[in-house]
Amino acid sequence: MGKAIKVGGLRLVLSVASKLAPRLVVQYLGKLFVTPDPSTYKHAKSKLASLGDVQRSRIQLDGEWIEIYVWGDPSCQPFVLISHGWSSYALRFTPWVPHLLALGYAVVCFDQVGHGLSGGRVSHLARFTSVLRQIGRRFGQPSVLIGHSLGATAAVFAREDATPPLRYVLIAPMLAAEEGTRRHFRELGISPKVFALFEEWVHKLTGQRFSDYDASGYLKVRTEPALIIHDRQDRVTPWEEGARFAELWPDAQLYSTDGFGHNRMVDHSTVISEAMRFIGKATP
Repeated sequence: MGKAIKVGGLRLVLSVASKLAPRLVVQYLGKLFVTPDPSTYKHAKSKLASLGDVQRSRIQLDGEWIEIYVWGDPSCQPFVLISHGWSSYALRFTPWVPHLLALGYAVVCFDQVGHGLSGGRVSHLARFTSVLRQIGRRFGQPSVLIGHSLGATAAVFAREDATPPLRYVLIAPMLAAEEGTRRHFRELGISPKVFALFEEWVHKLTGQRFSDYDASGYLKVRTEPALIIHDRQDRVTPWEEGARFAELWPDAQLYSTDGFGHNRMVDHSTVISEAMRFIGKATP
């Protein structure tokens, strides 16, 4: 009840402020939209303390230190590359690792800028995409790319023709950045007139516009097999977006869950089992 009242109060304030002082609202939203939850550092640190077999390294990308975690040897084994979501962290996927190792894969995952144990404070879809692309160049062609939420969306735009993943497992992907942002604006009661101002703010920061991140055209020409996993009760990215993702991707299948929401899918046993069925044993 207390949380509902707090959210309702914020919605009322933003609704009024977006009409009276739209530029102040844009400044507030700008900070909100590019600042990950700092608690991911604490969660990653705690999870790392319980792991004994992971190899850690740090590299500098785009002026920030990126924390990388590796199981097995991706230089001589088929490997799986994992891309976590917004305000999450790589080690959230540790329940997947034993299953992937048992199938014969090495595993590579990393914390995005401002997430987990990586450096920096400001992140966004353009930066997610850039960092994921550079990690891919460092390790080469993955047998499988697993992504969740913003990390799943970034996987589409980070793909390079020279080293495309052989298959994808994408959990709760967002189809189009513009529609996703407009939806969040509506949920917060923000006047539609603020959107243009906000997009200009984002463009100055990233050099990109929301229309640059519409996956529809990219999906239609994909030839790799893909498994799209989405929950019907997802309140962050509606299930319909995952369904549309699978519909547009020529060789994709949709696996729908019911009741896990947006985040609990990541480490739920039924989701992991379905993903392992789709991934299959590693081929040397």
